[in-house]
Amino acid sequence: MIRGYSRSDNPREAIVLYMSMIAKGIAPPNNFTFPFLLNSCARLSSLEPGHEVHSHIIKHGFESDLFVRNALIHLYSVFGNLNLARTLFDESLVRDLVSYNTMIKGYAEVNQPESALCLFGEMQNSDEVTLVAVLSACARLGAFDLGKRLYHQYIENGVFNQNTILTAAVMDMYAKCGSIDSALEIFRRVGKNMKTGFVFNSMIAGLAQHGLGETAITVFRELISTGLKPDEVTFVGVLCACGHSGLIEEGKKLFESMFNAYGIKPQMEHYGCMVDLLGRYGCLEEAYDLVQKMPFEANSVIWRALLSACRTHGNVKIGEIAGQKLLEMEAQHGARYVLLSNILADANQWEEARQVRKVMEDHGIRKPPGWSYIELGGAIHRFVASDKSHPQGKEIELMLKDMAMRLKSAGYVPNTAQVMFDIDEEEKESVVSYHSEKLALAFGLMYCSPTDTIRIVKNLRICADCHKAFKLVSEIYGREITVRDTMRFHHFRNGSCSCMDFW
Repeated sequence: MIRGYSRSDNPREAIVLYMSMIAKGIAPPNNFTFPFLLNSCARLSSLEPGHEVHSHIIKHGFESDLFVRNALIHLYSVFGNLNLARTLFDESLVRDLVSYNTMIKGYAEVNQPESALCLFGEMQNSDEVTLVAVLSACARLGAFDLGKRLYHQYIENGVFNQNTILTAAVMDMYAKCGSIDSALEIFRRVGKNMKTGFVFNSMIAGLAQHGLGETAITVFRELISTGLKPDEVTFVGVLCACGHSGLIEEGKKLFESMFNAYGIKPQMEHYGCMVDLLGRYGCLEEAYDLVQKMPFEANSVIWRALLSACRTHGNVKIGEIAGQKLLEMEAQHGARYVLLSNILADANQWEEARQVRKVMEDHGIRKPPGWSYIELGGAIHRFVASDKSHPQGKEIELMLKDMAMRLKSAGYVPNTAQVMFDIDEEEKESVVSYHSEKLALAFGLMYCSPTDTIRIVKNLRICADCHKAFKLVSEIYGREITVRDTMRFHHFRNGSCSCMDFW
């Protein structure tokens, strides 16, 4: 019964039944009881019942049992307590494949992909669960070389090549590492019987990130033609693809078809996609009107999309409304203050912009630092804005000077409009030249093979100055550069970007 409840829609009943069993002294728990209980706890909204079960495990002497310990690691991983999960993992005298898989999956899901890959390096064998988790970590980090090696070694011609979840994970890895053509190639090779909705959704989401809206719509139509029914995730992907490609009319038709044709009631994510699409296209009044007509209160994601669009199109009126809403919801999020102050500064409302910055300073709120990753020879190199502590720091400094000299010769003038500090123009130019993506680019120009694409992953949206500089660098140095920021992919080649400056 406890096992049955642990897999039901009401997992809390497993805990109630266990407590009743203990209170009535019916039978003592064993090493089968606790894994089912812990799996039930992992499906609840609070960790508190899990702590209580953990205390019972210690009381009854089952904490050293491998099955129980693996379930504990899973529980704490699900709730993001990776420190405690890792402590339990490290204390195991015996670790099996489940132990490693649980820990790696936990690291991948809480955005600690480096730790996931490090742990994977210790393993002697792996299975489909391992590979899905490690591929997810590769996707998050942009670890293209490792992800590609895993695909060729274990999946392409191996025993795992008939697993649809693994196939979708491979496609996701290629897409998020910037190789959308490889993702499409794998998708095209997948047999019809393996093209599940999950596989279609993965492909559509990848195309959306790369701004390939028309291709995403083609894949969406293929899904329909195969007799599959699109779900909520499908529409998030295809609407996002329309947003990154400026396909406003197609996006509107798809949004209307959700309920009319497929009986799917639009959720917050779908409204967010539409606000983003309308905002990017400059239809800010229409976007704001949609926010007001939503059947629920807008969340921070929607207000942020609207605020970003206001910055792009210079709409201070709606921008201030969206900015204030965001600050009410996320009062400690520094990036929101910066974005609002930049909108005011762009409109020459300098005093208002300074007031926003002053509120930030008075409350000790800081903008999250920009960082960028780049992979080289299977190793991940991380760069933080204005940080000169990298082991190759001196060489990077020289390359930055070489880049600056060549860019200047090509007519490049640094865009310092977003630098709000009270410093002179020369110092502002120095600030933008040490953005994390420029540090990563300098490293890539020095150490990546001339025939390889330089692949960079950034934790923030790429700024206008770096975007302009990267286009020129791709032409000056004859290199292909891919940048994945929080919004989308940018493929720089021959002096232009795949986003067509629409991002």
